[in-house]
Amino acid sequence: MSKWGWATLTRHAPGDVPPGYGLPASYYRCNFPSKLTHAQIDNGTISYGTYPSFEANTGSHRIDVYGTPHTTYSFATQPSVPGISIYGQYSNTVLFDKPAYNQQGRYIFVTMSNGCTVPSAQTSIYVYDPPGASMMIYPVPTDDEVTIQFADLEEKLVMEDMTYDGEGPSLPVSIEVFNGNNIKVADLSEEVIVRKSNKVSLAHLGKGTYYIKAIFKDGFVETKRVIVK
Repeated sequence: MSKWGWATLTRHAPGDVPPGYGLPASYYRCNFPSKLTHAQIDNGTISYGTYPSFEANTGSHRIDVYGTPHTTYSFATQPSVPGISIYGQYSNTVLFDKPAYNQQGRYIFVTMSNGCTVPSAQTSIYVYDPPGASMMIYPVPTDDEVTIQFADLEEKLVMEDMTYDGEGPSLPVSIEVFNGNNIKVADLSEEVIVRKSNKVSLAHLGKGTYYIKAIFKDGFVETKRVIVK
């Protein structure tokens, strides 16, 4: 950065100076990594520090990250793990979809670079579920089949290979599928509510976005978005 005579204070490449300045004699390069200072989710809750974490319901969200000056950002998650999928990113913003509760939470990894000679720095943003989450659906999107799984069940009452009489603390009393127009297109109650984990084919519904709604015996309702591609 230099002051160009009577003109502006200008940030420029080393050799991009007015002709009268002659050729630069020395070049200097930074040697410090970028650092994340804070982040915010959905233009709301802000988390400060190197490793922010946020609570997020199912659905689409936006996270904005902020770091040291002149930093470029890239975002990634683990594609093999259900729970979060990134569908857009630009500048310091990542857009992601959280189609299902995932119990343990998931990470969005942020790689930061400022053009220095040192390696790029990477940090993580932890996205976790609100209290009371009970149902998990994966993979999303899907070509055909999804797994519908209920968490926090008492193992002495419900097991993977056994049916149950419906008195478990986290089993729903009904589970239905709706399309984008809020029209019910399927009822999965008979095949889903008696097991902790269930594989269900959605191929017969055709391509599109659907919402799986579970109603539990205490009146608690959970809805998950599923994309059939």
